[in-house]
Amino acid sequence: MIDKAISLLNIVKKHLEDNLPLCPFPQRDIIYSVFLNNGVLKDEFINAFPIEKANVFQRTILIMGMADVSSGFAPHDEVGSMRYGNISRKDLIEKIDEILYELNRSNNKLSFENIYTNDENYDIFISHASEDKATLARPLAKELLKLGYSVFIDELVIKLGDSITESINQGLSKAKYCIIIISNVFLVKNWTKAELNSITNMYISSDKKILPIWHGITYEDIVTNTPLLSDLKAADSKKGIDFLVNEITKSIGMPKKEYSLKTNYLWNFFDFCEPLQLSILKNLIESLDDVDLKYYHSALEEISIFMDSLRIHITSDILAKEYEKVYNEVQDLILIDMADLENGR
Repeated sequence: MIDKAISLLNIVKKHLEDNLPLCPFPQRDIIYSVFLNNGVLKDEFINAFPIEKANVFQRTILIMGMADVSSGFAPHDEVGSMRYGNISRKDLIEKIDEILYELNRSNNKLSFENIYTNDENYDIFISHASEDKATLARPLAKELLKLGYSVFIDELVIKLGDSITESINQGLSKAKYCIIIISNVFLVKNWTKAELNSITNMYISSDKKILPIWHGITYEDIVTNTPLLSDLKAADSKKGIDFLVNEITKSIGMPKKEYSLKTNYLWNFFDFCEPLQLSILKNLIESLDDVDLKYYHSALEEISIFMDSLRIHITSDILAKEYEKVYNEVQDLILIDMADLENGR
């Protein structure tokens, strides 16, 4: 689905860049069905986007999926939806680029662009022969990226004109762990032998960790060609990528992910995506349990007013069903509260 979404957004972006007419938005029905379910992002896209960007991206996609107005075809002319607001064609292109960037990162298409710079720290450096890139190095890097590790692999980091030697040395020095994919090809190439010397000198003399992977070789090959590594426990590639990833995570632990939601304005209910809206509704009644008894009546009134303010704006079937359930519970609580007040309880 993410591949389809990337292709679709590239079509839309070209349409905008070519200043083609955009009323109604030509791909809006497709955009809606690909990205949205009952007006909210599908789970795979919620998972693909950083938490601090999900709401902005959802609004952008809603504008594209529900577009019904356009002021013109120039970059600063606006396209938009009567419900979700307007955005200039220029700004929309920038938002599409941001969404594509995150989708490509999630999809781990390593060749789409260089997403790291040489001055970053890395969790893992992958040392390998180019002949082993397609069969093992790249698939392994993709799986590690999916888990959230920052990975140094040459095609992801080294840009046109960069010094290869300097880039690799920087990557080695800044990575906490080094995966070495040791194959027959790796052992005979001058370049990889030189890289292996740098790794052993740098890592064995420090507290950094080497993670050897045997790729079509035997222990005897290791003893003969790289005796310094013969004492290190290795994983064998013939057991598959999932096995290798599991062994790596057991050895170094899962990556630490830090999420932050930064905002300089007060959020209202409809600024959030539907899963969060559902969570708010589901926990609304339970929140009364934490209210001091002397404030219970006013808190219940506030919830009632809040629920009334939402009614005309809810369009999602899933949200509407949960809303009616909570609304009825609130009305029942109000009746009980009124009876208690009348009876002096």
